[in-house]
Amino acid sequence: MPMTNHCRAVFIRNRPNVAAAGSFVYYMGTSPKLDRLFRVPVSSAEIAAKIEHENCLYHPSVIMNRELVSRAGGYRQKFKNSEDYDLWLRLSRVHELANIPIPLLRYNFTVDGQTLGRKWEQLYYVYLAQVAYRTPEKPWTEIEQMAKEAHGRHDKDVFLHDVLLGTLSELLQLGRVDEARRLTERFGADYLGPEKAAKILQRAANAIENPPPSKGIDWLEEFLAFKREQSLDEPACASKIS
Repeated sequence: MPMTNHCRAVFIRNRPNVAAAGSFVYYMGTSPKLDRLFRVPVSSAEIAAKIEHENCLYHPSVIMNRELVSRAGGYRQKFKNSEDYDLWLRLSRVHELANIPIPLLRYNFTVDGQTLGRKWEQLYYVYLAQVAYRTPEKPWTEIEQMAKEAHGRHDKDVFLHDVLLGTLSELLQLGRVDEARRLTERFGADYLGPEKAAKILQRAANAIENPPPSKGIDWLEEFLAFKREQSLDEPACASKIS
């Protein structure tokens, strides 16, 4: 997919009140026609209503207003796997956030055992960011304790079961059958149970023999309509999309 950094830059330059802007994203399939479109809330009002409950800016797609981000303190390392979410939350207090409603990134959706395990740790830091956002007046030790309590209310095995199942479903829809099969063979028995793991392996085998039809996603027309609506009419921007 062509690089579209210029289009992001035009968007945020024309909106000085927007501190950070992401976009829709393609998850990369085994071919472009098997890519999956990942949509996120678009308007500042939609994002403001949702950001407190979940991260709705896809970090690799984001362009930021450097001055506003610097003024907010930038990334904070103590939030580890959720530094971006903590930053969006702090920015949302005083600035607008946005998402460009077209896919400006084709992302290589990869996963391994380390990534799965990291999801459990990341959940704690998600809660840490949310608690810090909701109760900034509390001492840091109390914020940490509240985040640990929220994290502790989850059953780790149930959480990893759901993460693994969602990941396998995504991989199969992207046509990445071999990766889904390897992941199931490695973790399926532990987190899904033998019966469910066997069904997923069978589905993967069937997908190899009968690959899904390639529908594809035509997004050029959608982009051009958005460009006209948002006055992104600089020739260099259009030249990036071909």
